[in-house]
Amino acid sequence: MLFKFDSRVIVFSIILTSILVLLGSYFFAFRPTLAKIEQLRGDLEGKQLQLEEVNKSALEFQELEKELLILREELEELDMTMPEDIKLSAFLSDIEELARRSDVKLEIFSPREVTKKENYNKQAIDLLLSGSYQSMVVFLEKIESMKRLINIESLGIVDRGNGDVELEAYLYIYSLDGE
Repeated sequence: MLFKFDSRVIVFSIILTSILVLLGSYFFAFRPTLAKIEQLRGDLEGKQLQLEEVNKSALEFQELEKELLILREELEELDMTMPEDIKLSAFLSDIEELARRSDVKLEIFSPREVTKKENYNKQAIDLLLSGSYQSMVVFLEKIESMKRLINIESLGIVDRGNGDVELEAYLYIYSLDGE
């Protein structure tokens, strides 16, 4: 016996089959793809947060590097003012250079005793210089502008009678206590 299908049954069957194919495609093809897209979107957001944290850390690191550089410069400046040891030969070289540039003759550079204090050392030095009065003023201005901590305890100027003067100075230079 042959089945006769009504045209409505055929159209209904075609529509039902189409709906089933579409539903099957959604559940087996599109839905897993959407889930994968959502997972990737979540992974991307997580990576973006990690990147922001790394960028923030990099900026903090750069700021710390700048602070470290500033602190090193300040430490160098302090070391010039009051070094860890007396550095007498370097001080002598500086005084000789200042005397030369001031047109003053360094006659005597005589280190004396080192006095140890609680947190620092104090080196006494006798200086005898000769030159014009104006040259002595220039020399003293240059000593005053040195970064090294210097205390001129006593200062005497004697007229030599030929337009030149002698300058006697008793001064101290300082260093940190290295003990």
